Amino acid sequence: RQASDDLTRISIGTVDECSNTTDLDALIIVHTSADHFKRRDRFRRTYANYNNTKPFRLKLVFLIGQVENADLGIKLEKENMEHRDTVMGSFLDTYQNLTLKAVMGFRWVSSTCSDIKLLIKMDDDVFFDVRKFFTRYWNRIGGSLKSKAIHCQFWEHAKVGRTGKWKVERGLFSNSSYPFPYCAGFFVIVTPDLVRSMYEVGKSIEFFWIDDVFLYGMVPATIKNVHFAQVGRWKKMVTESYRDWKNCMKRKGQAGCTYWAVLTNGEDEFDSEYDSFFALRPAIEVAGNKTLVISV
Repeated sequence: RQASDDLTRISIGTVDECSNTTDLDALIIVHTSADHFKRRDRFRRTYANYNNTKPFRLKLVFLIGQVENADLGIKLEKENMEHRDTVMGSFLDTYQNLTLKAVMGFRWVSSTCSDIKLLIKMDDDVFFDVRKFFTRYWNRIGGSLKSKAIHCQFWEHAKVGRTGKWKVERGLFSNSSYPFPYCAGFFVIVTPDLVRSMYEVGKSIEFFWIDDVFLYGMVPATIKNVHFAQVGRWKKMVTESYRDWKNCMKRKGQAGCTYWAVLTNGEDEFDSEYDSFFALRPAIEVAGNKTLVISV
């Protein structure tokens, strides 16, 4: 089985597509469940709101699959007509189809929105400090990290799970560990020169149901010579631990803490970070690579 074009056919695409990519600093594709309307609205008010990201401009696109509930389907169509920011695939919107959703996203970007400066993939429960990312990381790193590179929290020689949520049968993958690095897929940065090749390889190699391992492990290993840049773990820029994020913010404050992306544990935590960074914090101005906090 493969994640072929038949399986990742796009049934609904954004109406405005990508007509103004030259003005965009990044395109964000978001993995979201079909019924997560509130989370998508939170993302729109946060990352599609230029007041929260200026001087950086982002385009936000949500990736979903088909639903069997007719009422939910009608709501999704209305949502897309209102916001024009949804790409819907021809597969069912289930956990087991996340690999198809991932390949579909790269298919859409490579065919419709290929002329971009940067691609960011996020899950819909991630909080992302856009300004800190650009001013302290992306605008400072060397050119070698901006070509054929994936920036993420990645693991090397990770053990293959034989129990639990990510159980992999030995008949499907016999190795005791994965012979390639792969990303924790909640937050991944991909340089644009990789998008088309990742889509082409993703639709042609043998399907693997764990999307992080497949798209951000097996696919780059097949392409070869893809550079993985660590931004998680000891680098402390991206984290899956909301506790670590909060402790860092408490000890060092927003300016001193190095984290700029965190996997939250739900809508309450996302709202808490939104309030801290946007609704309640002092105004922030960005000049070049310097972030200036203006006291109020």
